[in-house]
Amino acid sequence: MKVTIRDSSVLKTVEPHILEAHLKTTGWRETARILDNAASVWKLKKDEFGEFEILLPLKPDWAAGRCAH
Repeated sequence: MKVTIRDSSVLKTVEPHILEAHLKTTGWRETARILDNAASVWKLKKDEFGEFEILLPLKPDWAAGRCAH
């Protein structure tokens, strides 16, 4: 499943440190920091389904700017 949030008001409520903690406890691994640490890339490998990837905005201004496009 792919989920894309385009509503900047929703993205502004996401607290990266809380989401990072959840990702770590559920088996995801951080694989990269990109765009001058504005976002992190997280991956989860499930043998039966392949690999999943999440792009987690770390800076609220970057997330809001991406929504505007």
